[in-house]
Amino acid sequence: MWGDSMEQVNKKIAERLNKLLEAHNMTQQALADELKVSQGAVYFWCNGKKIPRMDKIDKIAELFNVKRSYILGLDDETQEEAQYNWADKVNNILNEEHKTTDIRQLQRIFAYASKILELPEDKIKQITDYLDFILAREDNK
Repeated sequence: MWGDSMEQVNKKIAERLNKLLEAHNMTQQALADELKVSQGAVYFWCNGKKIPRMDKIDKIAELFNVKRSYILGLDDETQEEAQYNWADKVNNILNEEHKTTDIRQLQRIFAYASKILELPEDKIKQITDYLDFILAREDNK
């Protein structure tokens, strides 16, 4: 995004907004009502003519349960798609012929995961940052 022209950024945001509206069967007018802006403003956003202010991008992200970075074109998958991809990875691990992982360990991990997903976003970030730290340390051994 940072090397893109403003026109490219506008186009990427417009693509993401239109994709989210379609996926949630929502009209531009309904989005405008939710955000307390004019339908014309949403029209301009969806056609790449203007960019929403960051506070509006944050409200859109919250409304559609996606990250701000997805709307801005920095991530290529929504949180829902990321969850499906993660589930596919777990399924692949479970279906591998050399099942060396103890099923009880996996059950424990899933129990933690379900509890973690109920936490506020800042706490989830702290946990994932810590896990990244541990994994990076293990990779450097």
